[in-house]
Amino acid sequence: DERPFYDINIGSEKQELVEAKLFGTEPGAFTGAHNKTRAGLLDLARNGDIFLDEIGDASLDLQVKLLKIIEERTYYRVGGTTPIQTNARFILATNKNLLEMVEAGTFRQDLYMRISVFEETLPPLKDRKADVPDMVRGFLAHATKEHSKKKIKYEDFTSEMVKYFLRDEIPG
Repeated sequence: DERPFYDINIGSEKQELVEAKLFGTEPGAFTGAHNKTRAGLLDLARNGDIFLDEIGDASLDLQVKLLKIIEERTYYRVGGTTPIQTNARFILATNKNLLEMVEAGTFRQDLYMRISVFEETLPPLKDRKADVPDMVRGFLAHATKEHSKKKIKYEDFTSEMVKYFLRDEIPG
């Protein structure tokens, strides 16, 4: 049973655009809004999973809206007045220390308490180079799935190429 999966990087765009992509829009919600209702990722992931990357970059206003969705399982499209139900499961990630942000007042404590049900801290890739071959296999499978007639496998790489993958310190 495969659930639909959608993702959005909260830190990569203006918060207004993130909200439009996440919640969807109603006609006339803002200048340039289309003349029809536009579904957001929450609509598409209604019975699936939604990955919110860089949650630590969410504005306080967006944090309030996310808290409401997590607590009540309802949201409003941008410019909308009708509540919409969702059963989406949220997966969140950040490279920031949310506890420090809570203490500094830049991240809501109530939202932190809701989302920190299951935390997993991954060490930087430079400390887990043994994962690199599996990551390369995954990237190759994904890249060649749609864009290549010939399937390239990790095993096709020479030992020199494998050494190249593992030689540098990889930040992050």
